[in-house]
Amino acid sequence: MRAERLSHLSGTGLVLASFLGTIPGALFTSVGLARLLPLETETRFAVGFGLSFIIWVAAASVVWLSRSGLRALGWSALFALVGAVAGGYVP
Repeated sequence: MRAERLSHLSGTGLVLASFLGTIPGALFTSVGLARLLPLETETRFAVGFGLSFIIWVAAASVVWLSRSGLRALGWSALFALVGAVAGGYVP
């Protein structure tokens, strides 16, 4: 009974980490990439907004391959940290 319950929680954690945990990393990364573009502000915003969805889907697909919910959460946190560094939020 207990192993069955833990496997259910691990599956729930995997789904939540892959879909919700990768959103901050995708937003940070898209803002960082949009800042580097030598275009007008409106064009950079449009490109960054379009890239955020693509990066989020790619990150969720990669994190989904984790074996457990805890590892998926770790990958999501690492992706958010890398995105924050790329976005210039962390020196």
